[in-house]
Amino acid sequence: MKNSGSIRVGIGGWVFPPWRGAFYPQGLRQAEELSYASRHVTAIEINGTFYRIQNPASIASGMTRRPTISCFSLRARAF
Repeated sequence: MKNSGSIRVGIGGWVFPPWRGAFYPQGLRQAEELSYASRHVTAIEINGTFYRIQNPASIASGMTRRPTISCFSLRARAF
């Protein structure tokens, strides 16, 4: 049987203060965290969509800051 699927390793969001200095290099600006994370994982969940409807300009802005990632997961609202 031919295996044609792929496994993606990702994170559920990217703005986590405890990761600063641990996963993120010391001194990395918060505005650069998405870009940095996208070079180290293959999928990132966008948690903000769970809490409120996102402004299309915000989503577009985020897409320009992620140079290498090809998979985003949008988290649906719970209510």
